[in-house]
Amino acid sequence: MLGAPSLAGVPDGGNKRAAPAVVDFAGYQAVLTDMDVTVTIPDDLAERLEAAGDLSRRALEGLAVEEYRAGRLSGPELRRLLGFATRPALDAFLKARGVFGPATLADVARDREDLTRAGF
Repeated sequence: MLGAPSLAGVPDGGNKRAAPAVVDFAGYQAVLTDMDVTVTIPDDLAERLEAAGDLSRRALEGLAVEEYRAGRLSGPELRRLLGFATRPALDAFLKARGVFGPATLADVARDREDLTRAGF
């Protein structure tokens, strides 16, 4: 069984890590953690930006889309990060932001699995 990852000597830098969870999948064990990231914004700007909607969500979406565009996040990773249940939902989100990516055979297979689970 794997223990919690050691963070000794790693500066916090405003980031907080949730308690790690050890999961077992097909005989393999992995440690999963979530990270909270803190962004400091001057109060007057934060008020104005928050007036346009959930600032935390918009910041997450902006970061996630840029990382996807840069190739540092895959489609399935982006879906997981943003909480979309299906690839078509993610595709609609990306299309609204002018982001289009190639569909692979693996993407099509995942779509088929999603549709089968949904009863189609």
